Amino acid sequence: MENKHLWPTIEAFLQHTFKSSNANESGPSRYELFLDCLTIKLRNPIQKLPILCLVSNGRPTGKSTLLWMIDTLFELDCINADSEMLAHRGNGWAESGVVCIDGGFLSPSMIRVMVTNLTSQVIRVRNPYEHARYIKSRTWFICATNEQDRVYDDYTEGRFWIQHLHPVVKDDHFLYQKLCVELPEFKSFLKGRQPVNPPDFMYGFNPDLYSPKTTTV
Repeated sequence: MENKHLWPTIEAFLQHTFKSSNANESGPSRYELFLDCLTIKLRNPIQKLPILCLVSNGRPTGKSTLLWMIDTLFELDCINADSEMLAHRGNGWAESGVVCIDGGFLSPSMIRVMVTNLTSQVIRVRNPYEHARYIKSRTWFICATNEQDRVYDDYTEGRFWIQHLHPVVKDDHFLYQKLCVELPEFKSFLKGRQPVNPPDFMYGFNPDLYSPKTTTV
């Protein structure tokens, strides 16, 4: 059972971020599914997970704050990238377990790189002054965007988890600092919990858990 006293700010923040836009949605909550993603990636870094797209038109919604929190949570196994970095696998991102993209705009080339990385078992990387080599593809992409029509994915593919965000009712300028204070306890909790939805599909989970029958961003 989750101890709400050890990380109440994180719990409230994530429940707001991952509440469903569909009032009739049943089954495990998206909040629980996101906790599963974090748990699985911390305990099994090579596990593939669907590309998470945080979508909103307004501000503030907490997109950037969530990416900052994830970056802090995964420490050296997370990198922040942009379109220029994604164009070159020798920039180090290809060997990271988590890549956060907070660019607002998802170009076709960025989407292509993310999908190729997700669907491939191994990828070719080449750092300066080194011969090209092949490594296992393991990157989990999390991107924040304002675009509503950049990504189309048939739900049977399950490559994208599109999460539409709601505006924050009251903007807290110290939210990130509060989250950082609670992160050690939260990380300890994640490492010890059992996933509600064990990964048993190609990209982690059954697409029915996070994707409607057609998904457009």
